[in-house]
This record gives sequence, structure tokens and C-alpha cells, in this order.
Amino acid sequence: MGLKIIDVAGFQGEKTISNSYFESYLDTSDEWIRQRTGIQTRKFTDLSMEEIVDDLVKNINISKDKKKKIKLVITGTLSSDILMPTLSAIVHEKLNLDREVMSFDMNMACSSFVASIILAEKFLEPGQLALCIGIEKLSKVTDLNDRSTAILFGDGGGICLVEKTEDFQPSIYGTIKSNDLYLKANEKMKMNGRQVFKFATSIIYPEIKKLLDLSKRSFDSIDHVVLHQANLRIIDYIKKKTGHEDKYFTNIEEFGNTSSASIPLSLYQMKEECLLKNGQSILIFGFGGGLTYCSTIVKWGLNEN
Repeated sequence: MGLKIIDVAGFQGEKTISNSYFESYLDTSDEWIRQRTGIQTRKFTDLSMEEIVDDLVKNINISKDKKKKIKLVITGTLSSDILMPTLSAIVHEKLNLDREVMSFDMNMACSSFVASIILAEKFLEPGQLALCIGIEKLSKVTDLNDRSTAILFGDGGGICLVEKTEDFQPSIYGTIKSNDLYLKANEKMKMNGRQVFKFATSIIYPEIKKLLDLSKRSFDSIDHVVLHQANLRIIDYIKKKTGHEDKYFTNIEEFGNTSSASIPLSLYQMKEECLLKNGQSILIFGFGGGLTYCSTIVKWGLNEN
């Protein structure tokens, strides 16, 4: 069984924060930030999580017939300012979904969105639909006086409407206990960037090979690759290892690291730029806090209703 993405919407913060902002008060420079991360700007927002949810819900295309087929809502976030009700329950209410829909939030940090896709595929029956969402306000959990992390993170969101299909869809996932990414309630995020870089560059390429072996596919058969947008140097490293550099989409240059939002936000941009065609396959790979990683292959099939 597999999943098809039939629509996607994205949210971008209203404030564009350039590297020059950090130059004004930190011992850093635009050149230093670009060379080490690839980031040029990031987006911050003053909106609440519920207001971001409202924006996403208003912009996702769901017909009445398709709404009746939604059986699952999963939201990935590590930065919600609401504990109860869950953001997923708020989505559920705003869309007036049937009561018999399971709606919950999850936190696997940067792996959350891909994990929600994998869980949806395992939960749904063919023809049923789910909403898989990633929303972050990392600006409120980032220490903007810490040069090593202040420059990295941004705010954003994305929502995907997915449908269970009869296609074969393998997935891979794993957890390696680590405090290299660490966030306690009412504190600011801490990160050992060097160790996270080592983790990502050591795990992504072999796990992509494993995923392709499980699916009995070659890299040639993949139309697009969307990795979590953590660092352009990580993405460039994986590009060189796998080849096919034209298949990789990036937006970290514009949005920075938006954790669980980075992959759905990328898919939204790809849709808006008309890069996706019906029937194309997309390999998505999330990695981050935990440390965790998740990857799977989905198809694109635009909602025509």
C-alpha cells in the first residue's frame, strides 16, 4: 500500500530576517552564515499557532466529498504554545470533520512530518484520506543571543492532504538517543551542530540506499528528493553521494531550518512553482531531534475536485 499527496498548502512568516540582522549584534557575518549553513534569510511570525492553523486550513483544497473520507489528522510540532486542545483537534474543528476521526499531535522534531506520512499509510484503508501537518514557531524557542543557533531557525507551516492507494510504499525509520539537540520546557533550544552534522551525513545516504532496495527501485526512478532543510552543506553532501543533483529541492536559503515544517513547506513551494506532475514519485527524508530519522516515497496526484 502507499500514499498519494493530493494537495498541499504552506504558511510563511510575515517577517523576513536577513543575515545582516544578526551581524548588527552578534560576532558573525553574512559570509560566515552562508558558507556554513547556506541560509540567507528566514521568516519569523507574530501570529499564534491557532492563527497559523487557520491560515493553512483556509488554503488547503478539500471538497465536500473528500472531507467525508478524512479519517486521520496528525500535526508535528515541537514549539506549540497550546497543550490542549491539540493543534490537530483545532484543525478538526475548523474543518468540521466527522467525529470519528483520530486527531493528535506528535513531536519527533524535524522527523515529525515524514513520521506522520508513514503513520497515515499504516492507519488508512485504500481510498481514505488524512491530513499530515508540520507547524513551527522556532523563533520563540531559539536563543537569539547564541551565535551557534540564532542564525539557523525560522517559523513556518505546511499541510498535506494524502490518500491511501494500492501502491507499494516502503519506509525506514530509527532512533539514536542523544542530547545533541535539546529543549526543556520554558527554556531555549541547545544544539551540538558538529555532532548533528556527523549524524546526518552518516545516516542519510545508507538509509536512502536501504529504502530504494526495499522498494526494488533505482534512484533513476525517483523524480524528486526533499530532505529536511537543516543545512545546505548536509544536502550538498548527500547530492554528491547519490548523484542526480537536479532531483533535490532546497529552500533553506530562504526559510532556514523550520523543523517539522520544512518538508511540507518545500512541497508547497514545488507545487506553486509547477515542479510537480501527477504520478511523479517524491522521496522525503526527515532527520533531527531524538536523534531520529524517517524516510519514505510518496506520489504526487493533484486534487482535481
